[in-house]
Amino acid sequence: MREQIYSRIMKRVLERDGWRCQKCGSLENLQVHHRTKRSQQGDDALANLVTLCAYCHMAEHGQLCYAGDRTPQGMKDPGEGHPRLNPKKLTST
Repeated sequence: MREQIYSRIMKRVLERDGWRCQKCGSLENLQVHHRTKRSQQGDDALANLVTLCAYCHMAEHGQLCYAGDRTPQGMKDPGEGHPRLNPKKLTST
């Protein structure tokens, strides 16, 4: 039951935020972030939740590491493809 409730809350947050990362505008790998952590008395109220892409979410938690040449083979650089770090010119076809 708790999962269903949380899924509905997450969907409401994503819809409210236009299915975009609120830091960089990305439309990919979206996650819902608690502005105030649950461990710091943060709740699941819509005002405490925001949509972030996986990259911005990791950055928000200080979990990014730039390994450069030391990135293990087959593992992607956490910033690869991120709009802020590698902007691509969008073209319509």
